[in-house]
Amino acid sequence: MAGPLIHASRSTRFPHPRRGAPLALGLLLLLVPAAGRGQEPGVGVGGDARGIVIGGVGMGVGGTMEGLAVGGIGVGAPRLRGVAIGGVGVGTTDGVGLVIAPAYFKVEELGTFRGVSVSAFNDIRGEQRGLAIGLLNIAEELHGVQIGLINIARNKESLGVLPFFNYHP
Repeated sequence: MAGPLIHASRSTRFPHPRRGAPLALGLLLLLVPAAGRGQEPGVGVGGDARGIVIGGVGMGVGGTMEGLAVGGIGVGAPRLRGVAIGGVGVGTTDGVGLVIAPAYFKVEELGTFRGVSVSAFNDIRGEQRGLAIGLLNIAEELHGVQIGLINIARNKESLGVLPFFNYHP
């Protein structure tokens, strides 16, 4: 039998309290890779998810992810709320919380991130509010602190590129 250990189907979906849309609640987990059986070893939710979501290789949510999201290689959701840990990278459009991505963290163009991000490359193509720690930190609009080897805040009039530390209120 191929597939995840715990499978969320229509019978395990509940109406979203605000929008009436499907919402996956609880724990979604894939521990045994299904590679070679015609399935990718990851977890995906088409709508919103709340709770703990762990994918062996990847974890993706089509709506809002609230809680703890872990992906062996990557984590992605249009809206992240909580903690996201990707073995390589994390991507979002609108994020609030803590992101840990050893290689790459990306916020889409015109997106927003509020919180703390730790990654070798923090690529905030929108607004950053909070703290970014990495080797290279880029923010189109910085309202917070960047700590790293090279820090770029494109909204600063002067000293937009600084080594070690950058700040803009």
